[in-house]
Amino acid sequence: SKLDCNVECCECRYYQEIYLPRIQFIHQLDFPAAVCKGLFFWVANSRWASINRIPQREFPGMGMERLIHPNSLERVISAIRKMELGESLPMVFNIFLKSKTRGKQEASISFFPLNEPPGAFLFLAKVEEF
Repeated sequence: SKLDCNVECCECRYYQEIYLPRIQFIHQLDFPAAVCKGLFFWVANSRWASINRIPQREFPGMGMERLIHPNSLERVISAIRKMELGESLPMVFNIFLKSKTRGKQEASISFFPLNEPPGAFLFLAKVEEF
């Protein structure tokens, strides 16, 4: 399956009991937010899901390539790798997200490392309209 597991993340007891409680805080945010680890989304709030019009249930284990436009994917991957190595990043930078209605949607994004779960980060987006 998505992360070389035999079961989808949203149905995985380990994911539900160990990781999901630690990342549920994003549902309290009033702007598009997601938690990612490596190149995979673990959870997204409803504001983020509305950008791409993808149900929230599909986010756990979803690869970045499904949401990040090809014009920006290399830049996002590079930023994630730098962050994983402890390098500082610009606080905000512009990319394109995939949009079912327009093909691509410009967004300002920021990454913030999280203490829990280890290696995860908060991915915030600001879009003009979605």
